[in-house]
Amino acid sequence: MSDPDAWRGFRSYLETAFEMQAENCAFTDILTMSAPEAPGRLRPDFVHQDVALLLLAIAGVINATRESAPEAWRRVAAISIEALQSQREQLPPAPSAQQLYRTFALERVQSRKTENHTNSR
Repeated sequence: MSDPDAWRGFRSYLETAFEMQAENCAFTDILTMSAPEAPGRLRPDFVHQDVALLLLAIAGVINATRESAPEAWRRVAAISIEALQSQREQLPPAPSAQQLYRTFALERVQSRKTENHTNSR
């Protein structure tokens, strides 16, 4: 990540990490990538632990929407990245209401299966 624009390099790092998650790469593989610095462009209260928190959040979205809205994580990633800096960029499109409804329905079914499996033991 040798981009001369520090912010663009940092954003590219996060986007690559999120892409790796979407492709089922190991979380530890992602964390071993070193994050470039972006002085002056990041929120002053940003700490490197925030990257791990973002990865966990994106992982949840990826898992919840994998079948119903597989690209939804991109919007959450863009919102997350946008929240880290002062300059604003256009976000990717939001998942449709139908995709979100399907996501919640699938989550509910999965939750019931897990609950029934646990209760049958």
